[in-house]
Amino acid sequence: MILGVIYLLFSRVTDEIRGDLYPISQKQDSMQGLSINSSRTPDEVPVSHKVVYLTFDDGPSKYTNEILDILKEYQARATFFMIGTQLDGHKNEVQRIVIEGSYPGLHSMSHDFNILYKSGSSTQFIEEFQREQQLVEDIVGFAPNLIRAPYGSEPQIDEEFRGDISASGFRMWDWTVDSMDWSSSKRRAMSLTCTIPTIPL
Repeated sequence: MILGVIYLLFSRVTDEIRGDLYPISQKQDSMQGLSINSSRTPDEVPVSHKVVYLTFDDGPSKYTNEILDILKEYQARATFFMIGTQLDGHKNEVQRIVIEGSYPGLHSMSHDFNILYKSGSSTQFIEEFQREQQLVEDIVGFAPNLIRAPYGSEPQIDEEFRGDISASGFRMWDWTVDSMDWSSSKRRAMSLTCTIPTIPL
């Protein structure tokens, strides 16, 4: 399924995908001495043609290396919005994400709706992302600031909540197309193949 999804995405774009957060020339074989510009976010990368910005949520997992293999084959990069509780068992994959030019985004520690949003306050939400940010920094050597809110930002994140996130130094990268791939394994392939071709480029 992953191969099919990426093939569909790549068939919609021209030569090169420029959703990178730092130059590919800075890839190295190990984390030691890796120097990157972690402040360069996708909306700041100059482009001269239409692009697809690839993101993968809810990892790292047993599928991360397979996804990275496919990205490497197509000389593409992506942002991996990761869950903090899953980092410990996949440190090598997290390091590989950075070494191969992709970006380690943050997706909260728990991915738990009640913990993150039930109070109506931004406090617990921000604390979770700060904890995860420190864990990722311990693994890759820099503190990423690009985050994705679990379940999307609407309607639970209002203007004040969003302002608190920004004041804490985070930049939120939302999503606008729900492929429904989470709903059931039976519908997953059909949902993705129907949704992706309709995304305006």
